[in-house]
Formats: sequence, C-alpha cells, structure tokens
Amino acid sequence: MTTCQIRPASHGCTCPAGVRTSVDPASAAPLRDLGADRFAELIGGVQLLLPNADEAAVLTGVADPAAAAGSLLSIAETVVVTLGDLGALHADRSGASHRVPSVQPPGPVLDSTGAGDAFAAGWIAAHLRGDGAPQCLAAGARAGAVAVTLPGGRPPDAPPVGFSRSAG
Repeated sequence: MTTCQIRPASHGCTCPAGVRTSVDPASAAPLRDLGADRFAELIGGVQLLLPNADEAAVLTGVADPAAAAGSLLSIAETVVVTLGDLGALHADRSGASHRVPSVQPPGPVLDSTGAGDAFAAGWIAAHLRGDGAPQCLAAGARAGAVAVTLPGGRPPDAPPVGFSRSAG
C-alpha cells in the first residue's frame, strides 16, 4: 500500500509520482471550525475533491454549487459536487463540466448515511476503468442510490447489484 503525507502550511498533499489523491471533506460543521483557508493548505495538490453542496458552500462562501465547484478548482484538479436528490456535477481545470440527475433508488430510501461515500467509490471505480466524467458521475449516482436503500453506513456482505469485488 502506498501512503501519502499531508504536510503543514502550503505544501499540501505529497505522494509518490503517479499516485492520484482524492479528498471527501466529510462534513460541513468541522469545515467551518477548520476554516476554508486551512483546509486548502492541508489538501493543496489533490487531484479530486468530492464535497457535497453544503461543504462546497462552506469552503467557498458561494451558495451555487456549480460556481462553488469552479472556485474549488484553485485547490483541486477536478471537483465533483454531490447534490443529494438533485444529482451531481463535475468541473475540471480543462474547462469541462457535466451534470447528472439523481438515480431512482432500487428500493425504499432507508438512510442517507454513506451515500456520499458510495458516490465517491462509484466515481473512482469508473475513473480507474478509464471512463469519462459523464460516466463517472452516472456510476457515482448509481452507487449512491443503492446506498440509501441500506440502513446505516454498513452494507450487507454481498456487493450491490452491478458492482463486483474483483479488481481490474
């Protein structure tokens, strides 16, 4: 397993050459306490930032998720903002941007715990397969839709429909 270091001040994340990094800010309240500037210092150089709309607003002071994503490109190469039942959007430094609607869950919504993490896993898995941003967004949305049908952040042992445990 390759490890990366988060270094203080403006040095940001440092990893061996070729290792890509992603950060999910995880919660708006601790971000408010930490502060947007300190967060940016800690994660500077990250390739993929995956905030939800609330976290993106805390980090930028901008309520519009698309505008917030554009602002966050100053600290990450690619930004994907999850919008709950409104879907998700993507922006990157090439100027590309995409948006997908949410996906209808395959069963009743029981709990949103872990939906953002599932979205991130879906995006990253699709990205590692070589999919483009629209396909990555769709994969993330599908994974998040499955996650909300499960109680808590701990899915059962079987992988969700459409996903495989095999690598590659």
